[in-house]
Amino acid sequence: MHLIVLFISLLSLNVFAHGGDSGPSTLEQEFSKLSHVHMPVNYSTHEGYYLGYEIGAMEEGLVFENHPVAFGGMDKIVRATCLEQSTAEVIELCPENSPFVLLENKKWDLGLGFESHMHLPLPGVGLGAGISYLKGKNYYSFRHLNHKNEKRAALKFPMNPEEFKNWRIGDQLSYMSKGTIVFSVYVGFEPFVHIGPQISRTGVYRISMKKIDEKTLIAEIANLKSKDLSLEGSAIFAGGELSGGKGKSNSVSYEFNMEAESSYPVLANLLAGRLDLVNQAVLMKTDSTNRGRSALGSFGFPMLFNRGGYRGTYATQGSVEELEDGHLHKHDVYSLSKVKDRSTRGVLSQHMWENQTLVTTIIREEDQPTESVLSVVLNWTFSRDHIKLSQFEKKMRKVARITGLSKLREIKLPQATRGYVKVDVSINMSAEHVLKVLTPDQKPSSKRRRSSGSLKISHLFR
Repeated sequence: MHLIVLFISLLSLNVFAHGGDSGPSTLEQEFSKLSHVHMPVNYSTHEGYYLGYEIGAMEEGLVFENHPVAFGGMDKIVRATCLEQSTAEVIELCPENSPFVLLENKKWDLGLGFESHMHLPLPGVGLGAGISYLKGKNYYSFRHLNHKNEKRAALKFPMNPEEFKNWRIGDQLSYMSKGTIVFSVYVGFEPFVHIGPQISRTGVYRISMKKIDEKTLIAEIANLKSKDLSLEGSAIFAGGELSGGKGKSNSVSYEFNMEAESSYPVLANLLAGRLDLVNQAVLMKTDSTNRGRSALGSFGFPMLFNRGGYRGTYATQGSVEELEDGHLHKHDVYSLSKVKDRSTRGVLSQHMWENQTLVTTIIREEDQPTESVLSVVLNWTFSRDHIKLSQFEKKMRKVARITGLSKLREIKLPQATRGYVKVDVSINMSAEHVLKVLTPDQKPSSKRRRSSGSLKISHLFR
């Protein structure tokens, strides 16, 4: 039975983060979640070209159904954060004439693919395979404002002194580009339900700049290559994915004196990716390997409403070379990140986003192998366009019990905001500790004590 094009187009929309959209690197997570559309244009080796899908048929012999697949995703985020530090014991609104920083993030993803499946000896059930290519772009900037309602033009990478003067101290601009190729195999009742493994390879390129003072600009170029294996499934308007992967990343940072006219041609070469023509002294170099695993799921209808959740664990091991006293000093870095994320999107949603990220890092200097610095950073972010004040207060009291921040128990807002409010809260907590690893001469003779005294740093990540 051939279904009409409009009907099958609506029912064949599946919302999920497709392979390559999750992976062992936070760089990849910067890109938007994708909608997966099975295009209702088909070619059958039995019937030729037709519109819609053939549902429930059982063909005799080996018959293949072939159709193109399209992917798309777009996000725009604008957030203003007050820079004024409050010493009050309660949470209160920041005055609009206080300094703010404006985050603006625009990102889109597009992709095309081709799938082919054959009928199995069960009504409507097929086995298929597909290959797709996805391309993504991401721009984000941090602009400092003298007050909340100040209007500033969008930042551009400074190619001349006039453009650099438009930047303020602390302003940042970043651009990322991603390419992913995905090969998948699936079994299911197409186009409504399918499940199967997929393999993807991803490359990410990022360039970012930050103004440090009136004459200094820091520029960084980063690259990531990763491989992922995942199990993905979808059912009409819902989907999920389990994935794991590994990758390699590296970055190089330079410092530019923007008062010198000679810096601008070098900066242009940097933007063009011609590092061989960049004769600036290296400020920092990083080189690392990454491993990670994640699980995600979502349901909804594109553009109208979508609710999703995500959990991931990522481990990084690498080195950092940093310029100190005119020389590059090498540090070994071990890092473990745990991420929990849930959100709602779409014109019918309240644009809720809650993210919790815990990062544990150990840094060991090459010339001090027995001493390391352990740091732990916890970041919790919550935003929602429409929430009852009583619900918000309840959530903050729960966070206060976990974090020990007593000021979260009291929220002081103007009387006009009583009832429903729009909230955007971010909490960042950090701690640091120096670790001592005993040398063989310092180990106690007791066998029991020797086993605990010779604890390796890698044991902390088990």
